[in-house]
Amino acid sequence: MARPKPLRLASSADLAGIGGIALTTPLASLVPERSLPALARLFAGAALRLAPDLARAGAEEMRRRLGGEMSDPEAARLFREHYRRRWEHLLGKMRDTAAGWHPEATLAGVEHLHGALERGRGAVLWGMSFCGHVVPKAALRRAGFEVHHLSSPYHGGFSRTWLARRILNPWTLRSENRYLAGRSVLPRDGSLQYLLVLKQRLLDNGCVSIAGEHIGRRNVTVVFLNGRASFATGAASLARATGAALLTVYSCRRGPARYVTTVEPPIERVHGADRRTAVSGAVQEFAERLQRHVYEHPADWDRWSARDPA
Repeated sequence: MARPKPLRLASSADLAGIGGIALTTPLASLVPERSLPALARLFAGAALRLAPDLARAGAEEMRRRLGGEMSDPEAARLFREHYRRRWEHLLGKMRDTAAGWHPEATLAGVEHLHGALERGRGAVLWGMSFCGHVVPKAALRRAGFEVHHLSSPYHGGFSRTWLARRILNPWTLRSENRYLAGRSVLPRDGSLQYLLVLKQRLLDNGCVSIAGEHIGRRNVTVVFLNGRASFATGAASLARATGAALLTVYSCRRGPARYVTTVEPPIERVHGADRRTAVSGAVQEFAERLQRHVYEHPADWDRWSARDPA
């Protein structure tokens, strides 16, 4: 078992995060909930004016990776809309941590999840980064599903420091946790004890969720958004090893504080005869579905501007 490297105590990102929390949480908690979209527009606009390089780089990345004949002004408008929506999720999360947030978060494709659980082997929910971390968890919980989530030790949005891991990130996860049945955290020492917990949840015919847009110990590199990207094989390998259904999940915004989270049909090829081919094929299908949803809902994809240290 590898000995984890010591963590830096803190970083400039942590200090900026503390300032952001101190500013946004009281405002998000005190204004009427219906005012959050307007507040998000104000914050997003101010942030982009203070960081014009971020606005230019974000618009250029959207134009390049989405392809087609998108003009520079169109790309700039699309990135501004994306950034405003990200602030709407962020302010909602901050409000939820302190005073409660109540967006409309409905679940579509529920028949796919019911069908998977009727087989009695559990379901692995392979999540895509749309509309923040809270919305999909809230939609699943409100539909009556108890979900156990696998998380990186650095998940939370700040940095890979001791302060972020021990203090800041756990505070920001309070909103997510209220919609989860449990959370397992990948150990920094590389041990595999967490797998026993996940496998037991699936043996009990439960639901395990895993974020799909990270790299891991083992990855598959595929063509993605006019380039190439690597995706971890962990979710596919877990589903194959346990016989659980492997279902992709994404969210999209329908209007101010109105979201739909969709559970898609299972990826059947993960249970093919040859393990390596089956797992690689599952990752390929995940990437193809993800790319289609990015094209259909570009402003909702968090990864244009989110750079989670996880």
